[in-house]
Amino acid sequence: MRPSIKKNLLFFLSITIFIVATIVMAISYYMDSKDIHDYFDHQLQETSHFLSAILIPYDHTKDQLKNIQNVINERHVYVEKNPHALRFHNKFQLQIWNQKGEVLLHSTNAPKNLLTTQLGFSTKIIHHEFWRIYAHYNPNSKLTITVAEPFNFRRQLEKHIITNIFIILLWIYPLFILLIWISIHLSLKKLDEITQFISAKRSTDFAPINIKNIPQEIDPLIVELNHLFVRLEETFERNQRFAADAAHELRTPLAALKTQIQVALLAHEHERKTMFDKIVLGINRCTHVVQQLLALSKLDQKTALEKHLVNLNGVATDISAQLAPLALEKQIDFELIKPRLKKEKIEVYGNETTLGILIRNLLDNAIRYTPKKGKVTLEIIKVKNHPIIRVIDTGPGIPPKLRKQIFERFYRILGTKTTGSGLGLAIAAEIAKLHDAKIKLKTPKTKKGLIVEVVFPKSI
Repeated sequence: MRPSIKKNLLFFLSITIFIVATIVMAISYYMDSKDIHDYFDHQLQETSHFLSAILIPYDHTKDQLKNIQNVINERHVYVEKNPHALRFHNKFQLQIWNQKGEVLLHSTNAPKNLLTTQLGFSTKIIHHEFWRIYAHYNPNSKLTITVAEPFNFRRQLEKHIITNIFIILLWIYPLFILLIWISIHLSLKKLDEITQFISAKRSTDFAPINIKNIPQEIDPLIVELNHLFVRLEETFERNQRFAADAAHELRTPLAALKTQIQVALLAHEHERKTMFDKIVLGINRCTHVVQQLLALSKLDQKTALEKHLVNLNGVATDISAQLAPLALEKQIDFELIKPRLKKEKIEVYGNETTLGILIRNLLDNAIRYTPKKGKVTLEIIKVKNHPIIRVIDTGPGIPPKLRKQIFERFYRILGTKTTGSGLGLAIAAEIAKLHDAKIKLKTPKTKKGLIVEVVFPKSI
């Protein structure tokens, strides 16, 4: 079963409230119990002192003491017959005795023996029951007033208080749960709105979610969702662009291939070889275009680019070996200039595969556009701690006003007879951007040809 935020919040908050309520009940019980004992102890003390103060000025006769005892007994009979009074009757006991140990006055049910001979507060067991006793001696009347009260009454009062608290919490707890559920529902209502907003989106709608009125707690989630929408939009546009680029660039050569094949089928046998050579050239061009398009598509996936220290000397050597036959075929003087000593190796932090594509495309363009018996030079150098890839050719060059446009996809200078896809420099520019490098186009001092420099950030 999948987890539910609402249920989890309700469960944990309910448990938390239950634990807190239990702790509050325990603390309340402890504090109330202490207050109850302090209060009744004070009452015992006040009663004893009050009776002592009353008895000081009088020298009671036996008859007077007997009359007072009768009044006390009558009060006891009233309590026994009155249910309401009996409910709050705490079996309060009283003894007043003289220096001889004779009990002069006592409550109805008080034992005949002295409750205590200890002055002040004491606790004793009387008839298998704990009693709280306070005894006070008055030196003026030479009487000892002892008042006592059973602990049972205090415990009943404590029990009554804690029971009331428990009943109140028992009734309030479900209300707490209901209010918590309503609060959680209202707090998470924004999630429902976001869910509805996302579900209403079309498959091509990548508009970000507005985070203006969204709770702070889900801000990171919405921000990441918006980043995901951006990535999805880029992927969608990349796929659309790839399809459009492929259709745009392959439509003409495929149509030409179809026409050439149809003509070859109708041509004489001695003419077919020429036609098939043209067909092979067309297929080679289509293959080159597809390879360039696939390379460009992979470059768009920037998040998949893994980087590490790359030795430009080694990459340049490998690519030069691959393209040397193309230069020899056109009788082009090709030269690779790089540091010869191993300790002078030039390294950049980047992706070796894409850097190889960068050098290949720059060299391939230079060789393609340089006429026969021309010269192409590839230099791997470091200037002011900046690693630089420099390609110099003796081709037709590029007019300064067109140097920005040549990095656009499929852009080719009018009048160019050399075959190509118009993607080489676009790919090189994209790779340079991924490595935080800059591509600069310059004119050689001879005013003939072109210098292409890829300047990388300073090496560490």
